[in-house]
Amino acid sequence: MQGINDFDKKSNTDLIAFNQKAFESAKSCGTILHKGKGTFILVFDSGLMQKSSNNRAWLGGISALAKTAKLEWPEALVQSINIDCNKKAVEQVAQELFKTITAGGIHTELEIDAQGKSIHFEPNIEEVTNRSKPFHDGDTIVVSGGARGVTASCLIELSTRKKLNIGLLGRTSLEEEPAYLATSITDAELKGTVFTHAKNNGIKISPLEMNAVVSKTLGNREVRSNINQLEANGSTVRYMSVDIANSNAVNTAFEQLRQEFGPIQGIVHAAGVLADKYIHEKTIDQYQKVFNTKIDGFVNLLEATKNDPLTHICCFSSVAARMGNVGQVDYAMANEVLNKVCQSEQKKRGAQCIVKSLNWGPWDGGMVSEPLKKHFASMGVDLIPMDRGAQIFADEMEDASTENVEIVVGGSFELWGDKKADKSEKIREIWVHKSNCSFLNSHKIEGKVIVPMMMANEWCMRLAKSILPNLFITAVNDVKVYKGISLDHFETNGNVLQFKYSTAANESGTLVNIKIQNKKGQLFYGVDVQLSTKSSIASVSKNTGDNLKPWGLNKKDIYEKSLFHGPDFQVIEKLEGISNAGARSLLTVTETGNRDLHSSDLFLFDGGIQTAILAMENWTGNKSSLPLGFESLSIFNQPKLADSLSCDLTLTKKNDMNSEWDLDFKNADQEVVAQMKGLRMYMYQSN
Repeated sequence: MQGINDFDKKSNTDLIAFNQKAFESAKSCGTILHKGKGTFILVFDSGLMQKSSNNRAWLGGISALAKTAKLEWPEALVQSINIDCNKKAVEQVAQELFKTITAGGIHTELEIDAQGKSIHFEPNIEEVTNRSKPFHDGDTIVVSGGARGVTASCLIELSTRKKLNIGLLGRTSLEEEPAYLATSITDAELKGTVFTHAKNNGIKISPLEMNAVVSKTLGNREVRSNINQLEANGSTVRYMSVDIANSNAVNTAFEQLRQEFGPIQGIVHAAGVLADKYIHEKTIDQYQKVFNTKIDGFVNLLEATKNDPLTHICCFSSVAARMGNVGQVDYAMANEVLNKVCQSEQKKRGAQCIVKSLNWGPWDGGMVSEPLKKHFASMGVDLIPMDRGAQIFADEMEDASTENVEIVVGGSFELWGDKKADKSEKIREIWVHKSNCSFLNSHKIEGKVIVPMMMANEWCMRLAKSILPNLFITAVNDVKVYKGISLDHFETNGNVLQFKYSTAANESGTLVNIKIQNKKGQLFYGVDVQLSTKSSIASVSKNTGDNLKPWGLNKKDIYEKSLFHGPDFQVIEKLEGISNAGARSLLTVTETGNRDLHSSDLFLFDGGIQTAILAMENWTGNKSSLPLGFESLSIFNQPKLADSLSCDLTLTKKNDMNSEWDLDFKNADQEVVAQMKGLRMYMYQSN
């Protein structure tokens, strides 16, 4: 492993080059991995988890490479691991990496923090609420990407709020339009006029040449129209034909703008190109053309303004950087570099400069053709309306919250599934094997690995979150156990489970109905996952009472005499008391070599069920219990609750064979962070 200090000594150019080296490795591996199974893991240290500033954010494209590779190689194990190596010995780094890699889990993009904890990213929905950092009338901004399409719409909206001096750096060279085209408006009219003009003047013109003339004419008209609109709104505009990747040309343009307007207050980097191909098919030249347009351009903009009093920096990134995108590894990597460098720039500049990286989804306009619109619609992806997207850009330019740098813009602008919920059933599959869920070895009954109910619940929550990543999981409802899942092939070929699901709108947001079955259609579980735009608010906790009596069982007795659970599920730290109306336990998750560190809170939830089993055994003397499902599980603090919780159980119903419970999971401040209602337990005679 190359020393981190060595990386800190490298120039930005050298750091950027590591992205290409990673791409070349992926390209080499992709010739095999796109056809089947294998492993591809990328490890780096972006430096963003450290308080002191450094330039390693320019390595940031590596994570987007992994996310795109995973989409192109669905059967392969692909991960990017951004590990904080600061003040860690090589042996410690190796141990933390080994622990994370062997822990399993579904996440492609991971980070390991200074304490060695493995974490993953969860998007949150937030509105702009702090609009205390707008541009001022007379401020000067420079925009790469020209004055057409999406960029122009955003600037026009901004110009309705402030009268700015705007320098536009574009590839289109503005020229005077030939007089003979003045009366032709549409594409067809222009083509007819160009053809007739050439014929009348004895000029042979090919279809390709004719299309070039028409395209340039329409492009020039759009630029002039947008400039006129900006000026009509009170802004002063200077358009300059500049190759954004040429540092000398960029510096010259900025000097000219300063001479006219004075210092620069803002830069907006929107330039970019595409050249879609699979990783293993993409050439180095194609990679460099796409990657360098984004990255060299941003490098040049930052260098050209190093002495300007910048108050705003904005990059037009892409959702491809956050999620990956098939065929667009270079584009995804470049935009992810922008994301990470913007975070680094915000850290260095502080509150005096607002830095944003807007990860745009597909727009309803520009390069999105009708066939592509239909493709996005079939995937359930809503296009960004031009006017709404422009408003979001202008809102973000006024947002003073320095913690919100990387913004994902896409999906639905109301509630996902509100109008276009897809009620047709779809199927996803998972493969469960000792290699990816080794902790399940700690949940054996009579020598057979049995899937815990809360593991099934966990899988359903992950599925729902992957379908609707912009929403919060507020509850899991109506969980039914039709038949326990016995993993007969856990040690050999593994078991394949199918998750049949559909989505539907309801008053609370979007409901994902999930059925877990095997390939033969045998039904195991039914689960409803509720999602919404806002997280739940905790309800008033029930009190099990102050009359709890000592339980008389220690942890050793619990797991050696009463419960079958192995080390990974042994989370009951202490039984704090019991009465005829309820019970209380302290649950603690300690890291082990097998437990899936990327799971949410399934072990703690399972600990609550274990407590109910022990309570019933205490009352009956010789009857054990199994869970049959529950009415609801509400989660009030996401994405992870805590490593230690107390669990208060309240008995609501009981007869000779069945009992029902309400469970409150509380943190150290006695706040209810999760609540399970209507846990149904079935009692049977134990040997």
